[in-house]
Amino acid sequence: MKTESPTTQDRIPAKLLLAGEFTVLIGGNTLGVPFQHFYGVWTKKETQDTRLKELYIFLAKKNLAFIDLNRFLADIELGWWFESTIREGYGLGSSGALSAGILARYGIPDHVTPNIIQQRLAIIESFYHGTSSGFDPLIAYTASMCMVRNLETSVLNNNSQIADVLRTKLFLIDSNTPRDTIVPIEWFYIQLSQPAFKEALDELNQLNDKLIRTLLKETGENLSLIFSKISQIQSEHFQPLIADPLKNIWSQGLLHKTHYCKLCGKGGGGYYFIWLNCTQVEFQARYPAIELIQIF
Repeated sequence: MKTESPTTQDRIPAKLLLAGEFTVLIGGNTLGVPFQHFYGVWTKKETQDTRLKELYIFLAKKNLAFIDLNRFLADIELGWWFESTIREGYGLGSSGALSAGILARYGIPDHVTPNIIQQRLAIIESFYHGTSSGFDPLIAYTASMCMVRNLETSVLNNNSQIADVLRTKLFLIDSNTPRDTIVPIEWFYIQLSQPAFKEALDELNQLNDKLIRTLLKETGENLSLIFSKISQIQSEHFQPLIADPLKNIWSQGLLHKTHYCKLCGKGGGGYYFIWLNCTQVEFQARYPAIELIQIF
């Protein structure tokens, strides 16, 4: 885990939730990994970043003891920006990376648990979402695989065994659709009042837990079967969060059992996960227009 602020060249990575999207909001277990392909880095320009100034005002009102707000403001006025390649609304944690960048650069060093770091990051990220679990920025801040289990957060420094399992099976696909027609979190909380949705969510929570335990090699469950069940539930109950360009490939995968799609983050656009139940060559032959994006 980071114990010192990074240099200006240190990259803060994007994140991917492998399991636990949405169920984490009701206390479910979740597992996330850093995605180094996209990142943010501190850079100096000739102009000021007005968005950072707004964030500074928000944090200053909270009188936070763990942030060097004077240094933060001084850097803003000197022209420091958090330059990011992480696309907003694509399920990669753009606001989480920025929040992590703030704490990494301006946090006052002390020795605290991952849970406390997560709480601090949640406060910063709440500027963007109103509320935040702090989990997304924790992955970015530590640049490590992180897990929430039974409401306790842990940082798992070695994700090589998971990478080995998923390298040829799990990919990202781009819906080429920005998330601009629906607010997924608001939609989710509205759906919680529906008994059928709540029942499906309970099943999804159990499947996410099985997925995590299997990825960590605590159980020997069939990963393909788990992904198929998650894909089916999300197809039936999360349909508004599936971008239109992907609805056909989603349903075709379930029908032919060749691949299974699932949400990446909040959904509603951006990237989605796809689990291949066939070879990459077979998939590309069937869907030549779909690019598979390597995760590990």
